[in-house]
Amino acid sequence: MHIPELEEWIPQKKLKRDLLSINQKTTDDEIEEILELISNNELHDLFFEVFIDLREGNIEGASVRIDKFRGNACNIFEDPELLEQSLEANGNSDTIVDFGKMSKKEVELLLDPQKFEEWMLFLHPDQKSIVEATYPDRPVILRGVSGSGKTVVLIHRARALARKYKGENIGIITLNRDLAKLIENLLAKLCVDGEEKFIKVQAYYDYFKEVIDFFGPEKYLDEMINQTPEENSGLLNILSLAKQTKGSLINERCERSGETLED
Repeated sequence: MHIPELEEWIPQKKLKRDLLSINQKTTDDEIEEILELISNNELHDLFFEVFIDLREGNIEGASVRIDKFRGNACNIFEDPELLEQSLEANGNSDTIVDFGKMSKKEVELLLDPQKFEEWMLFLHPDQKSIVEATYPDRPVILRGVSGSGKTVVLIHRARALARKYKGENIGIITLNRDLAKLIENLLAKLCVDGEEKFIKVQAYYDYFKEVIDFFGPEKYLDEMINQTPEENSGLLNILSLAKQTKGSLINERCERSGETLED
């Protein structure tokens, strides 16, 4: 990220070189050691937060922090009028759902613990625009905190794709089997026209197990054995053993540690 003011903010040449040497492999402690030489507390905090954002791939967040420090941006939660304008802005419609515009019935549904499943299937108009949008030839990431409705969008998106591409398979891969089961149950209630038959929901472990079972690990193991030096007898023994016991390479329980897949 190019910061024109770097010369003005950091006049020390060595410190500037150290700052420019920071990359995604630099640890928090290493960053802090470099930043200790910055006497201005606000500037110190700015660089630390910017480097953490950049290391996590949050370039937009880093840019916003720098703009705020320059005085070109502000915290909208400190300005109610500006907050209202931001909620109304079209540019924010894909990232902000204004619950203040929900009807009384919608709010009651949200607050009723007995109707959690109905709420999980409720699609707000702002979410509907994401579900129905077209994203040609590129992957899309939907970001949001826990409870912001990502799973709701995912379920409706899967149904929309199943209706659009009739007869083709739509895949959903989740973190664990419990979430996969929840999504399957919600799809069964949502898909009144049978679209759920073409939507396959799996935990990522089960999906990759199917992939390895289908293609087989033999070619990969042979290549590893051929590339391993003879003096590395320990690794060769492990690879040979893995090839002999290929049926148990992927299982629900580790025989050595006793840990299960859930662990």
